[in-house]
Amino acid sequence: MRSSTEQTLYDFKVGLHALSENSSEFNQETFSKIIKTLTAMANTLPNATGYCLLGVADNKASADRFKETYSNDYICYSSFFVTGVDLEATTYHGDIDKYFTKLTQLIRNEPLSDRDKDNISRNIATVKYFDKTVIILKIESGDIPSIYEGKYYVRHGSNINEVEPENFAELFQRFQQAKQ
Repeated sequence: MRSSTEQTLYDFKVGLHALSENSSEFNQETFSKIIKTLTAMANTLPNATGYCLLGVADNKASADRFKETYSNDYICYSSFFVTGVDLEATTYHGDIDKYFTKLTQLIRNEPLSDRDKDNISRNIATVKYFDKTVIILKIESGDIPSIYEGKYYVRHGSNINEVEPENFAELFQRFQQAKQ
């Protein structure tokens, strides 16, 4: 929690289901965006480690929607709101272990390299903050840039930008310099 806002190597999501009583659908699009964001984080700096924390809201409005949807309070920490994923996991998946297993299975279906699938899957973890479970998705930069759906992305602040072909040499050079 060194970051006070979403920054280049940190991303926060309350969960992967809509925060509304009308929808219980798992948001595959949000999950895929998280994985894409992680690959962009890995490309931003050589030797970088990127994190996405599920169960943490980065603004009060999202935390309040969580509270309204699940009739459960959040915990304020610095400028974050820790909601946890416990209620989402038990409501839609049975328990936290089944939810965790679903996430690791979904990673296998994402359009990224086997190295990155393995990296993210090995580094997924749960942590308890008081009575709230937070899931940490983590990626570490490799020797070459990470690719998502056949494209390279980098992250600037909380924005994801596609690397244009004319900038591929610069991206790869960054990683080559880090190896030396």
